[in-house]
Amino acid sequence: MDYNFEDFVKYKQYLNGVDALIKKFFENQQEFICCKSGCSYCCERGQYPYSDLEFKYLLLGFFKVDADERMKIVKRINALKEEYSKCEDKSNFSHRCPFLSDEKVCTVYDYRGLI
Repeated sequence: MDYNFEDFVKYKQYLNGVDALIKKFFENQQEFICCKSGCSYCCERGQYPYSDLEFKYLLLGFFKVDADERMKIVKRINALKEEYSKCEDKSNFSHRCPFLSDEKVCTVYDYRGLI
């Protein structure tokens, strides 16, 4: 399925609404939430199932990252593909998100998936 710019405008509006709800939840439950700015715990090891729309939106962010960081991301993706090919239990394959920088910052934060 192909997407046009209008699809991403609607999707961004949807994400803004979800972000507002999550922000309110975090504010109300602040004392119980371990995540703080700079936390990358969920990105260090996990599974990241993306819908086709989420993936294409993520690519918009990827192409906005500077060229040096994009090359690092591509290297991490290639290493990840190698690791995956050697994994015996692919249904439980978890990994570090390739978009997490060496400094543990999401390089595509504004384009990340809902996961």
